[in-house]
Amino acid sequence: QNYGYYLIPEILAEMNLAYPGVRISVVTGGFLDLVDQLQSGSIEFAFGLIGPIDEDSEISVQPLRDHHSRVVARRNHPLATRSTEVTPEELGGARWATLRGDGFQKIFSAYFAIHGLKPPTQAIQTDSIALIRQLVATSDLLAVLPPDIIQDGATEELFTIINCHPPAEQTQVGLLFRRDSWVSPQCQQVIDRKSVV
Repeated sequence: QNYGYYLIPEILAEMNLAYPGVRISVVTGGFLDLVDQLQSGSIEFAFGLIGPIDEDSEISVQPLRDHHSRVVARRNHPLATRSTEVTPEELGGARWATLRGDGFQKIFSAYFAIHGLKPPTQAIQTDSIALIRQLVATSDLLAVLPPDIIQDGATEELFTIINCHPPAEQTQVGLLFRRDSWVSPQCQQVIDRKSVV
């Protein structure tokens, strides 16, 4: 869901130029949803944040880079003006807009459990990064997003990164495909972009 918003469109434009006769079908979803679709053969490969995979799985993982997320808020959010680090307790008292995928939800809940806190109110759960971004810009909801989502030049003045240790801070980005599948030119094109992804 993250990369369907700001990176995949660039790659798809390049693929459209390089392979004008090829039709590409794009599916967005959470990690576990995409793994299920890979295993069933309904998609060729998946690109995005990598969650845990069973060692005996039929899925092969090609890590490409680390992914860092931050807690973001609207520019004049009450926590945005803090000069000291925002505590987990303060984050736990806030309302959130979050991704609804099982992988993210487990990481999000675990962050607060580690600090002896109940997970905070998730006012909105959605698969839409664009919706989360808009909600954060127009309300007091917090979200965990990669900085690239809010630093697009046109609207970055609407957002701020909260000074805190975020839930789901670092994961890896990569490709997933079935072990018995061949690497298509389109998949290889994504791999070759890893230095700029």
